[in-house]
Amino acid sequence: MDSRPSSQSAVRPSRFAVRRSLLVSLFAHAAALLVLAALLQPAGSGPSPPLALEVSSVDPAPEMETLVMSDSLLPPEAGELLSDSESDPFAGAGQAAAAPSAELSWPDGRGGAGLEAASHRGSGPGVSFFGTVAYGDQFVYIVDTSTSMDQGRGASASEGSRFVRALAELRASVGRLSENQSFYVVLFNGQTRRMFDDDAIFPQAIRATSDNKRRLNEWLATVRTGSSTDPRESIRLGLGMQASALFLLSDGEFNGQQSNINSDLLNGNPSVFEVVERFNANRTPIHTVAYEDMSNCRLMEQIAKSTGGEYKFVPPHSSAAANSAAASSVAPADVQNNRANFLLFRARSLESRGRADQAQAIYRRIERDFSGTEAAQAAAAKISQLSASEP
Repeated sequence: MDSRPSSQSAVRPSRFAVRRSLLVSLFAHAAALLVLAALLQPAGSGPSPPLALEVSSVDPAPEMETLVMSDSLLPPEAGELLSDSESDPFAGAGQAAAAPSAELSWPDGRGGAGLEAASHRGSGPGVSFFGTVAYGDQFVYIVDTSTSMDQGRGASASEGSRFVRALAELRASVGRLSENQSFYVVLFNGQTRRMFDDDAIFPQAIRATSDNKRRLNEWLATVRTGSSTDPRESIRLGLGMQASALFLLSDGEFNGQQSNINSDLLNGNPSVFEVVERFNANRTPIHTVAYEDMSNCRLMEQIAKSTGGEYKFVPPHSSAAANSAAASSVAPADVQNNRANFLLFRARSLESRGRADQAQAIYRRIERDFSGTEAAQAAAAKISQLSASEP
């Protein structure tokens, strides 16, 4: 009889302690949920005004590889746009900005595909090689010096062989570079010959100064043709230099893989196209020139297309001087339109994301520097529209 009451009295405090612990735990969890909800509450949903984070944000993205004009084409206040990965008008078009319309197509009628290819072109002013214009500040020229280049002498002795005409255009193209741009030349037949017979492990492009252009001309005077046609090692070297673009010129079929040439240097015996895929980690565009011989046109076109470059076939006996003259002006009409249309697209992309001030600065630049173009007219209309909407 005496043990039962003591047992009941021992049980009751234990149950009460459990209930109390449950209540304490419930209140603690409720408080934690309230704190978490407060932390996750979206900015601007409370009585305090939202913070204007967009105004002071800086995008720490690397410099994008796209068709960006030189700094001289953009106003100072828009300089940071060149390194803004969000402002890539070709990435996710239709999300951050509207897709390119017909008025933003390139002069040859290409639409989105042409603009996508242009996104691989480097930043900087343009330079031409056999009429193909590339943009950037560093270029690598890869030129065929096989014995077949001794053929194709023009109607007059002054035109010379394919080899003579190709080197004349090479000199002219490098001559059009500014001192702020750099270049490197690699020649190939069965062997690879670097500019100035450089033997550095990691070759470097040099500034296009008048002295370096003179040195190039003197070095080219020592070049002779040789047997076989194997551009693979030249392409590997060029792609390793992180250039804005490569120019590849050849007049015939590549036979290095069949002859097992350069297999030791290339870690096996890959095809030309496999070399491009293996070593083009930087997605450098390769602009190809099939020179006076159609036997290799398909592969040259494939190389250009796969890298975002341009392909061109130069027919027999065409004058290199004529091609140079056609593209030697500082800003021909098609280049002007391309630049103006690109900047217009960029401004619209910025405007669609609420960066009206930056967009308006670019609109003004288009109107001032590209007067007479359709892009300038569209920019003028946008300036009026934005000015009218200002408080």
